[in-house]
Amino acid sequence: MISIGFELFAHQALAVLPGYHFSMYIIQQGKKWASSAGKDVYQVDRLILPNKRIAATGRIHHLSTITTNSYEPLQSIPCVPIPYPDQKRPNLGLALTISNEKLAAQMKKISFLHFVIQDAKDEIRVPLYLDPHAFKTISPTDFHLDISGQIEKHIPFT
Repeated sequence: MISIGFELFAHQALAVLPGYHFSMYIIQQGKKWASSAGKDVYQVDRLILPNKRIAATGRIHHLSTITTNSYEPLQSIPCVPIPYPDQKRPNLGLALTISNEKLAAQMKKISFLHFVIQDAKDEIRVPLYLDPHAFKTISPTDFHLDISGQIEKHIPFT
């Protein structure tokens, strides 16, 4: 059995302020997988540098002055991959909620995803292109991303 997860990275520098948060869920046929919930809450006023992790699925992480080292670049922790329940054609997507509209408006331009696939012996991280047309706006701070076409070739399905 394989496990999967997603990680959101900054493509360019991103300023975060206390209270900013990002929530991510894997969705299949429009339904959220509860076990895939990921939330990153920022309680620091810092800059996330390019190629650093903003958020991920499968865990809740609070970033504050207590949990971060001020000498290291700010980034969230890796995703926790969750079991992929069956090997049918995936038709997977990602639900993304961002704490404010201004930040949400930037995400299409300043971020990219890694698709994480884990089996008994290996973990593979596949960078995904975020086509602005893949974003379906649910509200000004909520999006669904259709990424099934990009990840189908990475999941062995029956």
